[in-house]
Amino acid sequence: APLFQTAGFNRDMCIIDLSVTYVFFYALPVGILLVFISPFFMSDYYGKRLKPNIINILILVTLAVYLAFSSPLNPGILLIISMLVILEAIRRHYKQYDHLNIIRAILDLPKLKLWILTLIVLLSLYSLFIGLNNELNNSNILPLLERYLRLFKGLFVLITTKLGFPVLFMVICINIILTAKTSMNPDVLKIFSLSKWLGIFSIAYIILLPLGGFRIYRENIIRYDTFLPVTICLFILFGFTSLYLLYNWQGRKKYIYSVFMAGIVLFFSIADNFQFANNSCERQAMKSMAESSEQIVYLDLHCTIMSWKPIYDYRESSLNATLLKYWNVTKEPRLYYQGK
Repeated sequence: APLFQTAGFNRDMCIIDLSVTYVFFYALPVGILLVFISPFFMSDYYGKRLKPNIINILILVTLAVYLAFSSPLNPGILLIISMLVILEAIRRHYKQYDHLNIIRAILDLPKLKLWILTLIVLLSLYSLFIGLNNELNNSNILPLLERYLRLFKGLFVLITTKLGFPVLFMVICINIILTAKTSMNPDVLKIFSLSKWLGIFSIAYIILLPLGGFRIYRENIIRYDTFLPVTICLFILFGFTSLYLLYNWQGRKKYIYSVFMAGIVLFFSIADNFQFANNSCERQAMKSMAESSEQIVYLDLHCTIMSWKPIYDYRESSLNATLLKYWNVTKEPRLYYQGK
């Protein structure tokens, strides 16, 4: 729970965004995606049989349709996961039969997994296709090479600006080293295999990000919101390795490690000091508009008000004014502009 930062490291390790609309745009669809893939994960990782009954199939098909069209991230995530599932199927087939037959390897997948995989690939490709009509997808503004250069810059800024990610990386590295020093039992081998696939997914996802186009409000391509799938992979790896060591160590080792983990939890808890007054400027602006009798209200405030940037031309506030009236903040639509 302390990793779910709301204030301290919110602009790098962000899961639940301060913006409610962003929560429904990023966190919620990715959370449902985790629910969608969980039965397949439980089947592959823990060996729990996936029952292909009508209820399970209807739930999975419904979630597949929702996920493909619910978020700008999910179609790409699902295609990468599908690609990795196919690669793993090919690897297993080659290992078993000592020859390569890609079609046979794919057809050998469990029938439910194969059907859902086919559906999710087709839906995700269609979602990406219709997404080409998004007027915000200014992919031609910035050349592809420039987007990749900005990606590296954005990645560096994201993981070095605050201590959140460096500390998380440090703990994961320590955990993996400590886990490697324990006996190489099946649980450890599964953790290492999971680490490998999470790493491959994260690298593939980051490399493909610039192909999604350029957004003026996300100048370095990658940001806490588009980095969300990788953040979740890090959380998963942190959880698996930490719990393994806590469950399998005994005596003095377990005591020392428990104290270490308590320190990490305390560090993230203290860092997450939420400031509830951060929206006071925008609240004051809405109060001024509600109390004003002018049709066009001047606001001597420099914070953003229902916008990515301050509004200096009152005509740009037309939609906001309509929405404020709809919400009963104002009795009638009131345009507004701000001082520079």
